[in-house]
Amino acid sequence: MTFTTRLGLFLTIAIAGLVAWQWNSALDGSHDVTQLAVRQFHNDAAVPGQLAQASLAQQWWPLAWPLVLAMLGAVMFWDDLVRLWKMRESA
Repeated sequence: MTFTTRLGLFLTIAIAGLVAWQWNSALDGSHDVTQLAVRQFHNDAAVPGQLAQASLAQQWWPLAWPLVLAMLGAVMFWDDLVRLWKMRESA
Protein backbone atom coordinates (compact mmCIF):
# COMPACT_ATOMS: atom_id res chain seq x y z
CA MET A 1 0.00 0.00 0.00
CA THR A 2 1.47 3.34 -0.99
CA PHE A 3 1.97 6.26 1.35
CA THR A 4 -0.73 8.35 -0.31
CA THR A 5 -3.23 5.50 -0.05
CA ARG A 6 -2.50 5.10 3.66
CA LEU A 7 -2.72 8.87 4.16
CA GLY A 8 -6.07 8.99 2.36
CA LEU A 9 -7.35 6.06 4.42
CA PHE A 10 -6.15 7.72 7.64
CA LEU A 11 -7.89 11.00 6.75
CA THR A 12 -11.08 9.12 5.83
CA ILE A 13 -11.09 7.33 9.19
CA ALA A 14 -10.44 10.61 11.03
CA ILE A 15 -13.34 12.32 9.25
CA ALA A 16 -15.61 9.32 9.83
CA GLY A 17 -14.80 9.49 13.55
CA LEU A 18 -15.67 13.19 13.63
CA VAL A 19 -18.97 12.50 11.88
CA ALA A 20 -19.71 9.63 14.29
CA TRP A 21 -19.04 11.91 17.26
CA GLN A 22 -21.43 14.57 15.95
CA TRP A 23 -24.02 11.94 15.04
CA ASN A 24 -23.81 10.41 18.52
CA SER A 25 -24.18 13.83 20.16
CA ALA A 26 -27.21 14.69 18.04
CA LEU A 27 -29.05 11.39 18.49
CA ASP A 28 -28.38 10.81 22.18
CA GLY A 29 -31.21 12.71 23.85
CA SER A 30 -30.90 10.87 27.16
CA HIS A 31 -28.02 13.11 28.19
CA ASP A 32 -29.63 16.51 27.70
CA VAL A 33 -27.24 18.73 29.61
CA THR A 34 -29.38 21.83 29.10
CA GLN A 35 -32.41 20.33 30.87
CA LEU A 36 -30.24 19.10 33.72
CA ALA A 37 -28.64 22.53 34.07
CA VAL A 38 -32.08 24.15 34.31
CA ARG A 39 -33.23 21.53 36.84
CA GLN A 40 -30.21 22.38 38.94
CA PHE A 41 -31.92 25.63 39.96
CA HIS A 42 -34.79 23.67 41.57
CA ASN A 43 -32.56 22.63 44.50
CA ASP A 44 -32.50 18.94 43.61
CA ALA A 45 -29.47 17.34 45.28
CA ALA A 46 -29.13 14.58 42.67
CA VAL A 47 -28.89 16.91 39.67
CA PRO A 48 -25.19 17.92 39.98
CA GLY A 49 -24.13 14.27 39.83
CA GLN A 50 -26.42 13.61 36.88
CA LEU A 51 -25.12 16.72 35.15
CA ALA A 52 -21.51 15.62 35.57
CA GLN A 53 -22.32 12.13 34.28
CA ALA A 54 -24.26 13.50 31.28
CA SER A 55 -21.44 15.87 30.43
CA LEU A 56 -18.88 13.07 30.53
CA ALA A 57 -21.13 10.84 28.41
CA GLN A 58 -21.22 13.55 25.75
CA GLN A 59 -17.55 14.45 25.93
CA TRP A 60 -15.78 11.07 25.92
CA TRP A 61 -15.25 11.24 22.17
CA PRO A 62 -12.82 14.20 22.27
CA LEU A 63 -10.93 12.49 25.07
CA ALA A 64 -10.58 9.09 23.41
CA TRP A 65 -10.50 9.94 19.69
CA PRO A 66 -7.04 11.63 19.61
CA LEU A 67 -5.56 8.60 21.37
CA VAL A 68 -7.18 6.24 18.86
CA LEU A 69 -5.93 8.35 15.95
CA ALA A 70 -2.40 8.47 17.37
CA MET A 71 -2.31 4.69 17.76
CA LEU A 72 -3.74 4.16 14.28
CA GLY A 73 -1.24 6.60 12.79
CA ALA A 74 1.64 4.85 14.54
CA VAL A 75 0.53 1.49 13.17
CA MET A 76 -0.10 2.76 9.65
CA PHE A 77 3.01 4.94 9.29
CA TRP A 78 5.58 3.17 11.48
CA ASP A 79 7.62 1.88 8.53
CA ASP A 80 7.78 5.34 7.02
CA LEU A 81 8.90 6.86 10.30
CA VAL A 82 11.64 4.24 10.72
CA ARG A 83 12.80 4.78 7.12
CA LEU A 84 12.88 8.55 7.64
CA TRP A 85 14.78 8.17 10.91
CA LYS A 86 17.40 5.88 9.32
CA MET A 87 17.77 8.21 6.34
CA ARG A 88 18.49 11.14 8.66
CA GLU A 89 21.02 9.10 10.65
CA SER A 90 22.97 8.12 7.56
CA ALA A 91 23.07 11.68 6.20
